[in-house]
Amino acid sequence: MGDWRFRYIGLHFLFYGGKRWFLLPTDWRQDNGAPIVILNDDPATLRVDMRP
Repeated sequence: MGDWRFRYIGLHFLFYGGKRWFLLPTDWRQDNGAPIVILNDDPATLRVDMRP
């Protein structure tokens, strides 16, 4: 993990726009109330790695 403080797994990429990452939890459904995760893209404090 190195210098990064947090690691999140179980999120799926929805889209990237306006310097923001929009992610969905693995178990997201329209009716279950799970939040959409929105991250501001700041290369100094954020690292996003994606795997298939």
